[in-house]
Amino acid sequence: MKISFIDDEPQIFPQQYGGKARTIINLAEYFSHHPEVEKVSVISSSIEHTKDEFQWHNIHFKRLEGYEILPAFQKEAQEADILSIHNCSIAFPWLVRPKAALIYHLHDVLVSDADRGSHLDKALAGKWDAIVAPSRFAADVYSAFSQNIGNTLKPTIIARGLNPEMFQPIKKAKALSKIEELYPQNPIKAERYPLVFLPWRGNAGKGEEFLRYLRSALSKKYKDYLILTTFDDKTISQDEHVLNLGWVDSVNMKYIYSAADVVVSFSTLPESFSQVCIEAVACGTPFLCFGFGNLAELANTLPSVIQCQPSAQAVAAGLSKALSLEEKVITESRAIVSKTYDADKIGQAYLKLFRRLTKTKTSTNSTPKFFVSPFCHIARGTAYITTKTGLKEYKLNASELKLLAQCRQPSSHEDLVLTTHLDDVTIDNIINSLGGSGLLVRM
Repeated sequence: MKISFIDDEPQIFPQQYGGKARTIINLAEYFSHHPEVEKVSVISSSIEHTKDEFQWHNIHFKRLEGYEILPAFQKEAQEADILSIHNCSIAFPWLVRPKAALIYHLHDVLVSDADRGSHLDKALAGKWDAIVAPSRFAADVYSAFSQNIGNTLKPTIIARGLNPEMFQPIKKAKALSKIEELYPQNPIKAERYPLVFLPWRGNAGKGEEFLRYLRSALSKKYKDYLILTTFDDKTISQDEHVLNLGWVDSVNMKYIYSAADVVVSFSTLPESFSQVCIEAVACGTPFLCFGFGNLAELANTLPSVIQCQPSAQAVAAGLSKALSLEEKVITESRAIVSKTYDADKIGQAYLKLFRRLTKTKTSTNSTPKFFVSPFCHIARGTAYITTKTGLKEYKLNASELKLLAQCRQPSSHEDLVLTTHLDDVTIDNIINSLGGSGLLVRM
């Protein structure tokens, strides 16, 4: 079985930015070691690397940009058995009978707008073999809209899994020591109490405006409290009670979770699934949140997840309750997370879905076609093309001009042989040359 993960943003490698990215990489690593799986690929426009294609942990990574993205999707759909699609900004093209089963992942239940890409509209608009929802809440929202437009595809609920090595309790002294190693300019003294961790982006609807409630509640009871954030520097002003850590790499999150006395999410979004919630609980730390989206489900399932209303009084009461939880409650919650979100269990659920879908797939191979890039302007034997680094120009010979003239309309290799009267070798050489410069787009 060949499995390809398709993603766009935010960054998926080397930084795994957010729950979606960690989910993709965790699944890719799991499948890359499974005997049923021949090849695992991650294809994305948000890969930061010196090479466009490379191997990492037995996973094939490929970075795509511009007009090469959509033809690459089509090509991958004919070569892979499973396309696990996670796009939130780039729409996946409508393909006629692809070889691969197309599975779309409902990472949120929002509709895209001018400020951000989202998943619900992509899920409703695409031609999918399956929709995977990470929670009952997300599945119910999708079903409400899909039934209204006559879509009969029912979502499959598969929760996000946890890597037990990446998220586990660390002794507080060791966790603080590691934080000092990571942030030597901001050592945290052991006597600071309570440590409150806010692991979310600023200006992303995650509730930074409620930070004042948290500070008010803490300042009334504690002199040495410290709030740790992962905001950017422009989102929040720092002082003796607020320390902004900035971006925290996934492999180091367990140290921050374990050092904290409580982890807080003030998200007011309809979260499909709160990854930070189960990560914090897995590291043995209570979690305080509002009841939007899947967070209400988690609060009803995990005793160490405390739900409160979005008010100053409720935040203060919820914080007090979270900080006074007994160890047995925290241990019970960890056991539930370990059992429910076990990576092997989640991986097996996906494989069961993959096996079912691949049994029913048939394909129609399409012939590649080529056309002139819309960024290209040709005049007096010279081609000008706009690139990320500026305007570039290429001198063209008569054969190249003839081929580009034919490719004003999408043309296959066979079309070009018939219309240009050039031989196969010459056409192949021109396609490779013009394609490499971006003048010719492969479909």
